[in-house]
Order: sequence, then structure tokens, then C-alpha cells
Amino acid sequence: MSLFHGTAGFYRQYRPGIPAIVADVLDAAAPTGTPRRLLDVGTGTGLVVESLLGRFGDIIAIDNDPDMLAAAEDALRPQLPADAQLRLQEVTAEEFTSPAGWRAELVTICRAFHWLDQAAILTRLDAQVSPDGAVAIFGDNSFWTATSDWKAAIRTVIQNFLGKQRSAGERTFQHHNRPYSEIMRESPFSRVEEHTVPVNRTWTADSILGYLVRRATTVRRPARRVRQRCPRRPGPIQRHRHLCRGQRVPHPHRPPRTGMNRWYGSLSAPEIATRITERSILCLPIGSLEQHGPHLPLHTDTIIAVEFTNRLIDRYGDQHDLWALPALPYDLSIEDAWAPGTVSLRVSTLTTLLDAIVGEFARTPPARRLLIVNGHGGNRGVLEIVGHELQAAHQARVCTIHPGRAGTRRRQGWETADTSRRGCGWRSGSVSCRSVR
Repeated sequence: MSLFHGTAGFYRQYRPGIPAIVADVLDAAAPTGTPRRLLDVGTGTGLVVESLLGRFGDIIAIDNDPDMLAAAEDALRPQLPADAQLRLQEVTAEEFTSPAGWRAELVTICRAFHWLDQAAILTRLDAQVSPDGAVAIFGDNSFWTATSDWKAAIRTVIQNFLGKQRSAGERTFQHHNRPYSEIMRESPFSRVEEHTVPVNRTWTADSILGYLVRRATTVRRPARRVRQRCPRRPGPIQRHRHLCRGQRVPHPHRPPRTGMNRWYGSLSAPEIATRITERSILCLPIGSLEQHGPHLPLHTDTIIAVEFTNRLIDRYGDQHDLWALPALPYDLSIEDAWAPGTVSLRVSTLTTLLDAIVGEFARTPPARRLLIVNGHGGNRGVLEIVGHELQAAHQARVCTIHPGRAGTRRRQGWETADTSRRGCGWRSGSVSCRSVR
């Protein structure tokens, strides 16, 4: 599975883009010509390419992550000028070979140099850059290195939850103590210029959380977690972007993590016919959109249902041919209709919807077995009854499980409510809290 599977959207939305002033510095570093060629190494979701659209006519952007490249394709293709060419290639920087006769006027490596075999990459680029071309390596401060008080508070929270060591995939992040300029001076690109560009950036609670969620798949999670109060919402701050340019002397719901892709929605129509069989079990997570107290999000039940489904498939998917369906985020939440944001279906609407869904899955693929993973306690009675009706109507085998009941035998009062006001009360069970933390 891709390292950033499920978080590419968060990268695209919350990772800060490339300011115009930095794009101007990059543009000035590259020689003029027609067409001007750009090679973006570790392009991710295409933020560097996006900032340079219209300035280069022939662009190759490489990354080894297919989800990142898909997000880049969706974002860049509609903006591409009519006379420009864009090629996105799934390949590592160490394995990339430029097309015959193709040499870049500018190579950019933004926020990715620490992932690479640096000396080897710079040596390979020697044959891929035009004689008067340039290589630009640049990035900005992160929460791990910044010194402002509010960033230090966020870093403390992260380390309390995830440990002191910063992770990079399955490895521990190794900080490079040597300046990039020093590394470049030892490479074929030994004439080095450094630029520090001040950038004003405003952070909000949402953008901070989105920035951190995008890194969720690249951290290692210890068993013990510690609660800590979130820092206050920060105001405008000053960020500095460091640019090192070497000129040549004459680079966010997750699907299950099984080895084989078991995310039903990612299959093509021909693949459905070959990979979904009568033995297959389709897993439908059902959540809710309702209040869960002042500290949990409205879609808490959906998070629980989806994560339970994913872990179930991670463990038993290959053994029992389990497939994850897209989650159904609406259900019966009449008891919380008083709270802002709650969306509740009528019983008739929910049963009709489930009947239509099961009918379509019974009609299109040959699968006749459905596992409903119910994340919301208010659905239990209805789903048990509807399950029998669906079996009779569609000659299908339907089973419902309730993750919220797991481990709660003999536990009394796991759902609590403040009933001081008639008809309203905050409710968030300990099961919900443990699942979302």
C-alpha cells in the first residue's frame, strides 16, 4: 500500500503552497529557451509545478507514491496551458531516467531532499540538467524545528502521543546536520547561491490539524497515549522559506492496509467481474452525523465503523475475501435532533436506502453476502429487523455487527447524558472516546 494512502487529499488541501516570490526566484535561476524544461523531484501533490505553470513549457514531475500523483493530476491538468506538456511519472528519484535528449533547465526538490540518497541523486542529475541549468533545493520550517511558543506546545502534544522520536514511514527520521549548501558544493553543482525568503502565513486550528493529519500515515504510534489540552488558536506568524540553488559549473477515510487492495470503490468495472465472487463478503460501515459532546466530531460513529471495518479486513480480508464498501454516514439520530449539525433519516428512508443498496450489489457483482458494520447504537433494533427482510428480498446473506458493544459486557452507564434540560443532553460514550483518540 502507498505510504500516504488516504492522506493525499490532506496534503493537497493543507500543505502550504509555494509563494509567488519563491516562484520568481526559481524562474530567475533557470536559463531562458524554448521550450523551458522543468524536472520536479518528489512532486507530491504538485505544489511546485502549480506555482511554475506558464513559466515552463515541458514539465516532468516524478514521485514514487501513486496517490500523490493522482492528486497532482487532478489539480494540475485543468490549469495546464494549451501549449505546455506535463508528464507525471511514478518512479523513485534514484531510478528516474530522463527521455533521450531531454535535459532540464531547472530541477526542483522541495521538502523532499531528506528522503533521498542525496549524493547519488546529485550525481545522476549531472546528466539530466542542461549545461547552464540549475538545481534548486528548498523547504520551510516545520513544527519539529520551529522555536515559537505555540509551535513548541504543538510539538509537545505530538511527542506525548507519538513518542519523542520523529518517524518517517517505518523508519526513524534522521535529521541532516549538514547544510544542503555544503552537500551541493561536493556535487557536480558546486557553484551555490543561498536565498532566505520571508513569508507571512496565517495558521488556524483547522489548518494545523489538517497539516498534522496529512502526516498520520508516516508516524509510528506507541501503545501508551497521554491526554493533553490543545494549544490556543494561533494568530498570524512569520515563516521563513530557505532556498538553496546550485548552478552547474561549465529534485487525509483510509482504505484497509492489506497487501492486496480490498477497497471496493477503487476497483474498475472489469476488475469487479474478475475479483468479486459469490464467496466475497462486502462490508458496509454505517455511522451517523450527530453530536457526541463538545469534544468529539459529528462523524465519530462513522470513524468507528470505518476503522473497525478496516482492521477487520486487515486481519481477515484474504482469509474470508472481505471487501470494504464506502461508508454510509447517515442513520437514525432522532434523539439528537436538538443539537446543531445532526442529520437524521426516517426509519422508512433508511430501510428503503438499504434495500436499494443491497439490491444493486446483488444485481451487479455476484456477491450475495453483506456484513453491516454498525457504528451507531440507535440503529441496532432497526438493522436487526431489516437484515431479515433483505435476506428474503434479495436471496442474500446479511449479518450486522456492532463494534460499539465490543468489550462493554457488564459495563453499566457507558452512555451518559446531562438531563438537566429536558430533551437535550451531551452524549459521548467511553467506547467512542477510546476509538477516536
